[in-house]
Amino acid sequence: MSRAAVPRLVGAGAVSTASTGVRIGIGWFALWSRRVPPLVPLALRTVGADAHAEGILRDEVIAVFRDSAEICWREMRRGVDDIDNATRDRDEFGVPRRPYRVKS
Repeated sequence: MSRAAVPRLVGAGAVSTASTGVRIGIGWFALWSRRVPPLVPLALRTVGADAHAEGILRDEVIAVFRDSAEICWREMRRGVDDIDNATRDRDEFGVPRRPYRVKS
């Protein structure tokens, strides 16, 4: 490993981490701003002891949480791919040495 590899790895990791966090935040903001406003009237219906509305609200909130987790998972995978591509050594043609992804 060359002496420049460690600073490059740290720098690429910092940039990748920051950009991943921003993408997750933007994704969550877009999701919640789209999905929460319709839930407010439903939440107000549950105050009147409407058991059916309470069940629907619970299911919808859990669906939003699942979608939030999916956004996070997708962006984390993208961040790992970004740091992998940024730190991989390239051959003389500019192509990564290992152009395939190993799955274990």
